[in-house]
Amino acid sequence: MILILVLLASTLLLAFGQARVDFINHTSSTLRFSIDGNPACAGDVIPNGTCTDYTKVGTHTLRAVDVNDSRFSVSSTHDLDDSEPYRWIVSEE
Repeated sequence: MILILVLLASTLLLAFGQARVDFINHTSSTLRFSIDGNPACAGDVIPNGTCTDYTKVGTHTLRAVDVNDSRFSVSSTHDLDDSEPYRWIVSEE
């Protein structure tokens, strides 16, 4: 019984304080996303694809790099919270 309570409490603690980021690739290139320099998502995101990752609540730098041309990259800093998912859309101008 105590083990069940400990597991439930640890699960609830992990659920709070996590910011959800939806990465959206509206380009014609495959992009590699990162949060504060750490890989985001399970892999590269194809054109018009999406992926979701989680990080701690706070200020973070999001970055996208073209996997075929590392000279193309975009980054910006955002305050992320756990109230609702943050949608970061990368598109071509």
